[in-house]
Amino acid sequence: MRPRITLASGNIPVVMWGGGNGTQPLWAARYNGPNFNTPIRITPMNVDPFIDNWAGAQMAAEGNNVFVVFKRQPEMMNYIYTVKSSNGGMTWQDTVRVTNGTGTYTRFPAIAVSPGGNPVVGLMVFDTTWMNAEYQVSNSPDGGQTYGASSPASITGGSDVCDCCPAGIISEGMRQVVAYRRNNNNLRDIWMSLSTDGGTTFPLAADLDNTDWLLAACPSTGPDLLINGDTLYSVWMSQGEGAARSYINALNLNTLASGFSSVIGGNYPANTTQNYPQIAGNLDTIGVVWQQQDFSGNIESFFSWSVSGPGGLINNEIVLNSSSSGAQQNPDIAYADGKFYFAFQDNSNTTVKFKTATINNTTGLNENENISESVSVFPNPFSTSVTIVINSKLQTLNPELILFDVLGNEVFKSTIPDNRLKISRGEMASGIYFYRVLDKGKILGSGKIIIQ
Repeated sequence: MRPRITLASGNIPVVMWGGGNGTQPLWAARYNGPNFNTPIRITPMNVDPFIDNWAGAQMAAEGNNVFVVFKRQPEMMNYIYTVKSSNGGMTWQDTVRVTNGTGTYTRFPAIAVSPGGNPVVGLMVFDTTWMNAEYQVSNSPDGGQTYGASSPASITGGSDVCDCCPAGIISEGMRQVVAYRRNNNNLRDIWMSLSTDGGTTFPLAADLDNTDWLLAACPSTGPDLLINGDTLYSVWMSQGEGAARSYINALNLNTLASGFSSVIGGNYPANTTQNYPQIAGNLDTIGVVWQQQDFSGNIESFFSWSVSGPGGLINNEIVLNSSSSGAQQNPDIAYADGKFYFAFQDNSNTTVKFKTATINNTTGLNENENISESVSVFPNPFSTSVTIVINSKLQTLNPELILFDVLGNEVFKSTIPDNRLKISRGEMASGIYFYRVLDKGKILGSGKIIIQ
């Protein structure tokens, strides 16, 4: 249940997961090339971690220093701990308690690692009546051996935090950011707090979310973060504009002004719901994963990617797993050197699945389980015309092609008679476009097309 993925030195994936019934440990496995090493139990006997589909243990790495943070069961009456691997997930050390001085009134730890290998833990803290929830941050000065007193991190935004919504945290040395969902008289918007002194104080705050979601109950879902230079990218779920959708925001950390802000992915029926988005990337390369449930109750893990900043995420999504459909959820994502790494929960056979996708500057995205193998696009790049062919082995009824520009605007749409379509560039300008081939709402293939 609820796998998390991070990258150790050499871009080696390490995946962590739990069982979810309250009495199962946390496990971790390191990739060794064609397969994963035998999973290692990373929590001691009789130390049961809280983990569920909507919240639980988190993981982060810097070099070969890999950290997992979790809240011990009983979740409302225990402490927060970290476990560390100093060799990239091959072996794991004993637990270290984080919550010094805050007693039992804590929930929802999140973790990041500063350059040099010092972990940073965000945690929700309550008063002795389990009221007045806020987020605090505790830094370790010695590589996770001990943790200092926690500093308030969510007071600047005003009002309590949403007391059953996890947070996101990210650290770049002296600059640390915590993002969380507030509860301002049932306004459930996403805020961030910024520290520029290594987590000692968090005097700066900004609202990341303009969807104005009013909800009298707790939605039990929080944000995830990515820093690219001076830009903070945040992703989260909101139902403020109707159906439950995944959103992305780009915030300038120098001015705290929001720039790009949009729903991720394409247009879906109102009764389709999304949740738990996660983000990874570097510079203009961004990837976001989320889980999506249709009106029949089927749940899939989706992935949207862009090499042109957040605008390229719009209408450029694919299903992570093309087999065992309707049973994948809780995806997580990592990225390095042109390659995305994924882990997600497969309920069809109660396993954790791993997958990669490599960006190719000529043809777009190459996947280790090729979602787009049912569709061929050639030549790509093209200057005058391009041909789209659907695998003749597929039984299609009314396939159609849709082209989008990098801002997500639909620029071309056509049916594909006899599973083959040749289109001319017409008045489309040179640049990057994204295609999607559908048949009765099912995505047969998607990717990038370049017009020279």
